[in-house]
Amino acid sequence: MKIPKYRFIYQDLLKLIESKNSEYGKMIPTEKKLCEKYNVSRITIRHALYLLKNDLRIETIQGKGFIVAANPIKIKIEYESIARKIIAQGHYPNYDILKFENIINNDLSNEFNINESLVQLR
Repeated sequence: MKIPKYRFIYQDLLKLIESKNSEYGKMIPTEKKLCEKYNVSRITIRHALYLLKNDLRIETIQGKGFIVAANPIKIKIEYESIARKIIAQGHYPNYDILKFENIINNDLSNEFNINESLVQLR
């Protein structure tokens, strides 16, 4: 299976960051230079940089660019949805409605004064 360009760039930059030449605070090449080096669009570069930032490998300095981050904490709590993870891997999630039914009991709807036409997905 062919690896997406952003993932290849991510892995290549990760190797650079993890090398002994990249200590904390060292500047990462600019987006423009990375575009020229890898011959890809800025969007592709930004996707790879986003992944590095999400993995706490780089930090953003406004007006300057990206720098190598301090050693990341090994335990990281993620609050990302499964759909975003699927998209990050180059796939697209889809959703199918398996069943569509009225789940409101008429007796209960009268007792609690709920509109009988209310329909909910289950």
